[in-house]
Amino acid sequence: LLGAMRWKRVMRAIGGPLPFLSSVRITLIGLFFNSALPSIIGGDAMRAWELTRLGMPLGKATSGVLMDRMSALIALVIIVAVGEPYLLSVLDQMPMRIFVMLIPLTLVVGFGALYFSGRISFLANRSRLARAAAGVIADSRTGFLRVSSAAPILCYSIVIQMLIGLSVFLLAMGLRVELDIVSCIVFMPLVLLVSTVPISIAGWGVREAAMVTAFAMVGVPATEILIVSVAFGISIAVTGLPGGAVWLIRR
Repeated sequence: LLGAMRWKRVMRAIGGPLPFLSSVRITLIGLFFNSALPSIIGGDAMRAWELTRLGMPLGKATSGVLMDRMSALIALVIIVAVGEPYLLSVLDQMPMRIFVMLIPLTLVVGFGALYFSGRISFLANRSRLARAAAGVIADSRTGFLRVSSAAPILCYSIVIQMLIGLSVFLLAMGLRVELDIVSCIVFMPLVLLVSTVPISIAGWGVREAAMVTAFAMVGVPATEILIVSVAFGISIAVTGLPGGAVWLIRR
């Protein structure tokens, strides 16, 4: 529901109003396809397609889905940046420490690139693909460089990511695995960043390897965190099942 509310704010920011119930329905469909196809690509493609079925132009639909996904990634980076002192205190391997320290720089570079992207508007007249890219850049500037639109969108994203960490903590409690909530909230953004790489179905395998590696830093046995990761993956799959029913009814 929070994801649907965030997406609704994103679409309103770029001039593509999306009714809340439609946002909920399409978000559920996206969750279902995220569970059945590589990483987040399938679900995002279906969300864009469903928007076009509502009569929204393909360019605007694509911008809305990409911006919604970018807001989630920005929230992950923000949480990692805030939790960096804690991460550096528990990470003992230099490559991991360097990786964590470089992640916040991506946020600065990304917003800097978005700020100066207005200077490359001349590309919009080069080709159809360039015009589409220029449209996405223009919408992103509207959504992320204005405090009135960016603040609520990023607030939704940060709350969602913190709730994901809380859900992992609750699963660990139910499985009698000793995890502290701070580790769950700080480590899960790193895990989710790695899981977005489209090399597996719904992040399976990649997510488990990332969680085992991350939580080993705080002394959690690999077998125990693996069980938590599998339970987390199952919970995501179960959450996506209603979206499959919604999609079949829609068809």
